[in-house]
Amino acid sequence: MLTAAQEMERTLKIAQKAHLEKIGEIDSDIDPNRTGLIGPDESPIVSTLGQLSSKRTSLTPDFAALVTRWLYESGVQAGDKVAIIATGSFPGFYLAGMCGIRALGAKPIVQLSLASSEWGMTNPQFTILDLEDAICQEIPDWERAKLVTFGGSSDRGRNLSKEGITILTETMDKYGLTPLVEKTFRKQIQQRIKAIQKEGPIKAVILVGGNIAALGNTRNKEIGAGLLTKKVELPENEPSMLKEFLQQNVPVIYLHYAEYLAKKWGIPFDTTPLPPAGSCKKIYHWNTSTN
Repeated sequence: MLTAAQEMERTLKIAQKAHLEKIGEIDSDIDPNRTGLIGPDESPIVSTLGQLSSKRTSLTPDFAALVTRWLYESGVQAGDKVAIIATGSFPGFYLAGMCGIRALGAKPIVQLSLASSEWGMTNPQFTILDLEDAICQEIPDWERAKLVTFGGSSDRGRNLSKEGITILTETMDKYGLTPLVEKTFRKQIQQRIKAIQKEGPIKAVILVGGNIAALGNTRNKEIGAGLLTKKVELPENEPSMLKEFLQQNVPVIYLHYAEYLAKKWGIPFDTTPLPPAGSCKKIYHWNTSTN
């Protein structure tokens, strides 16, 4: 767990360096910890509203330790495959998920949606794909996304402006990627699941942010956050990646609602400086309940 949290600290430093190189000075008014991972609340690639304090809290390195704990409790071992389905909305949780998978020696199968809610990876010059690339430059075995989508409405960017779609398309082109855009929402979900299952047996799934294909049209906000099981009740007639994997008895870790998770696991909420790796003791206390 500590290994995961320490690697997340390393990725935060990489992100800060990349922001300074690509954009310039970091706005300390919205990003007092100078992570470079808090974007503006207005831009062509903003998909929905967001909570600034939650975005800042999600950057706490010990979230990577918590993900590692949940993966271990889900039976994930070295060599297992874990799908991570992330949006641009919570870069901190994306890093936590990736570092948790890597700490156990598992293999991440990555899907990214580029649009972001407010205060996430909303700067057109520094999207979640740009963050991924910056990390790959310094950590060569960091796994790149195998599938990308616009995100936003219907997971196909339907609530984005033409400018926003153009920006995201050009970003994907830069990295040799083509967005998945199916004719129907149901087909969009099916193709995303098919792409993951094509990689072989999946031991666990990590969902980051509120992507509609991942969670369904209602976003299933009543399910909470953290480690989920098949016991979660979901709408019968509503397709989602979450529903499909839970029905297959694949454990799902849902990373959202930073305030809820922080309160439950003793993580300081929206603090400066960020708590260093290993400081949130409740996470590391193995007798603490995860449910």
